[in-house]
Amino acid sequence: MEEGVGAESGTSVSIDDNLSLKKDFSIALAKVLSENQDVRDLIKKEALKKIDFDYDVLYQLVNKEELSEGKTLEQLMLKYLGVDKLSSIKNKMPTLTIFVPSLPNDSFSAEEWDVKSQVPFVAVRAKETNDVIYYNNKGEEGIISQFDTPEYPIVVVKENERIVLQTNSSTAHTRSFSAATGDKVAFVFCDKVFDNITKVVGESERKDQILISSLREVSTSRPPINSIPERLAKIYDSYDVYKNNDGWQRDYVYYNITPVNVKGPFDYNYKEHLLSFQMCGDPITAINKIADQTGDPRYDGKDHKRPIGDGRYIISNWTDGEFEFKVKMYLGGKGVVSELVTYFRAKPEDLFSVKSMNRGDVTMKAVPLFLPLFEWNLENYASSIKIAIEEVDALETIEQTISTTNEFASNFSYDATFGEVVKNGLKFGASQKETRTVSYKVSTTKGNDELGEVIVNFADDIIMSRNHIGRNQRVINPDYNNKYTTGWYKIHIAPCKTN
Repeated sequence: MEEGVGAESGTSVSIDDNLSLKKDFSIALAKVLSENQDVRDLIKKEALKKIDFDYDVLYQLVNKEELSEGKTLEQLMLKYLGVDKLSSIKNKMPTLTIFVPSLPNDSFSAEEWDVKSQVPFVAVRAKETNDVIYYNNKGEEGIISQFDTPEYPIVVVKENERIVLQTNSSTAHTRSFSAATGDKVAFVFCDKVFDNITKVVGESERKDQILISSLREVSTSRPPINSIPERLAKIYDSYDVYKNNDGWQRDYVYYNITPVNVKGPFDYNYKEHLLSFQMCGDPITAINKIADQTGDPRYDGKDHKRPIGDGRYIISNWTDGEFEFKVKMYLGGKGVVSELVTYFRAKPEDLFSVKSMNRGDVTMKAVPLFLPLFEWNLENYASSIKIAIEEVDALETIEQTISTTNEFASNFSYDATFGEVVKNGLKFGASQKETRTVSYKVSTTKGNDELGEVIVNFADDIIMSRNHIGRNQRVINPDYNNKYTTGWYKIHIAPCKTN
């Protein structure tokens, strides 16, 4: 979920324990923004960096930067907060963020902000209501209805969902970063998909990205062999190997096992990937499901100008922002296993095609992805795994341990010919499969929109045919297995070459 001002509708979530501190911070910030053009210029400059792919400014990254008069933002804030109060705010909310939204009709945005004449109010994102609390330049409080979107300068104070404080127990998916001056507080991104500092192109933005058509129309033509990307070639080979033979396509992809060659070591060049995501069911219900919190993108029918680089813009009828989705995987190891987590982002225009918010005028689109998940080695993991997806609205999580029964392959042994452990035989081989009770550490995030779970089996077919799917004959759209669906979404999963 990315931030904005105003929301469609939704349910309230847990009370915000830090709301009082955020209000105090916002009152002080509103006054400082009114009094000091240098601060407005600082916030604009930092917002345009889009460090997490949104116009977010982490307070503790900029609070000690010296302004033209020799003072820092922190010194100016202390005029209205006091040392103890500001220290408490930084300790309790280390990722406190100032967000600059893009508002309708070019009324206000980071790109168009005239810092000389435009003095923004300061809004507060509160968890217990979808209405928006804001403060004017005198620190006076007002309310913006959840059904309204302002067309005047306003910034939003929130806790960042994409960046967390680095701790000794943090699982860092990206390198840490900190302010160049002042307090050396270190942060990490929740996932590399949010990292816009290292400028590394994400896996999902690769040059030969595989487009997944939302139309399940099977063409009579087949893609020429030499047109299949290398990362997909073995998937097609696995279909040919087992088209007229009883066996598992993944046995060939991961172990090079065929009905003739029945043993082989694990191939670490392959990994399961999430290749497409599409919302399901009634389109308007789907929109209301994920656009239910203050700050979620919403369709308002107004023209919103969005920069796409090199001074170019597109016009969208959605309010500013993207949806963030959290992908949780439960692999079933032979001990207590923590869930694996990754994320992806999606613009509302990529998820939905909207003419109007009337039924029949909204259709859902498949979002093409190339999101690495895990290496499925049956020696280490169960033969069935679970994937859960949720739309992100908050970061507060509760962790619990649950137990379930899983099946494990036991047909593994050291082979001197290969010089390593190999899988012996098709499927589970001649040996008996093992059944074990496995414990998982499962996290639940308060306020997130849970979209359901799917079960993926190692034995599932990866592709159903060699047919080309969709109308575009120039793009390889494999006929992936369509079984992975809930009432809210459907996904395509396949092992692809990574090296």
